[in-house]
Amino acid sequence: MIEHLKLTNFMAFEEVHIQFSPRINVIIGENGCGKTQLLKAAYAMSCAGQKNYQDSSSSDLAEVESTLTYKLKGIFRPSKDKLGVLNHRGSKSNSVLESTFSSGQNLVASFSSRASQIKLNAKYPGVSAEGGVFIPTKEVMSFLDGFSNQESDRPTLERLFDMTYFDLIEKLLKPVDEVEEKAIWAFEKITNYIGGKFEIDPPKIHFRAGEYKAYKEKEKYEKNYFAAASEDAFSATMTAEGFRKVGVLQSLLEKNALGSGTNGPLFWDEPEANMNPKLMRMMVEVLFELSRSNQQIIVATHDYVLLKWFNLLVGKGDHVRFHVLHREPISKKLKLLSTEDYLEIDPNPISEAFRDLTVTHAKQNTGIKA
Repeated sequence: MIEHLKLTNFMAFEEVHIQFSPRINVIIGENGCGKTQLLKAAYAMSCAGQKNYQDSSSSDLAEVESTLTYKLKGIFRPSKDKLGVLNHRGSKSNSVLESTFSSGQNLVASFSSRASQIKLNAKYPGVSAEGGVFIPTKEVMSFLDGFSNQESDRPTLERLFDMTYFDLIEKLLKPVDEVEEKAIWAFEKITNYIGGKFEIDPPKIHFRAGEYKAYKEKEKYEKNYFAAASEDAFSATMTAEGFRKVGVLQSLLEKNALGSGTNGPLFWDEPEANMNPKLMRMMVEVLFELSRSNQQIIVATHDYVLLKWFNLLVGKGDHVRFHVLHREPISKKLKLLSTEDYLEIDPNPISEAFRDLTVTHAKQNTGIKA
């Protein structure tokens, strides 16, 4: 679990410091305010806890630096593959990424505008965070078979997709025996809402219509069973795009990549993309349930409906922290405001746009010029 992240002279940020909630975090802001950059930076630093980073000492520090450099380049895809391009434009100082995890461990990485590799703090602690899951804006179910096919050209795929897609697909293709107990409710809720489940058996990825039902003699059985609507299944591309987007969350639950309480954070960039607003309430309910199982969630959104559901569905014991990125009117520097109170989000470009829309609509209906 990541507790806070500080970025200095990195990408769009001269300096930003974000304190994450251990439960749910919602990041908003206008286009060009760095939401995705912030999300990806937090994910990259959380990946410092993955297997190839753990138990590292000063003797193999160079190897860890090389691996983190590769990760940052793969996630951000800087022009000409130059790490220094990620340095804040116009800055003469080093870029610094600093993160602290719930374990109390701290990781500091830095590089200059001419650097080819990250430098970690000399007392690298061998961070034992759990990594994380990043769901990018584009849905991946429709081209999952292309990634899993050994005949696919890796260099071509790397030109089309950044590393967050490869990381996610690796998790989706991971074989697993059964859904963990803590994730069963969420998995079944998604399945019954969209009327079926995605089945991943590379190179076959298809959607099987059906629902989970309780046995007639329920007292004899602890779990529900999946009742398929027919023996036939649809290809992923034949299903609705919004269902494919929710299907990624469904499949991650099935693969035990989320919801167990021991996973790293879930980073989700624009969950609303290609999704009907009616799906959003169900999705937010699932995310709240996962957070109650100690799954940390960090999402970035532009959508009013999604934002409001995070506000309206919060219950006793839940915790949501809203983070708004905005530019100061005169200096144009990026600033961050964090609050637990939805009404204190200021500025709130999502609510402002919705208010402008409703006011304009009201004026048109009354014959008043907008």
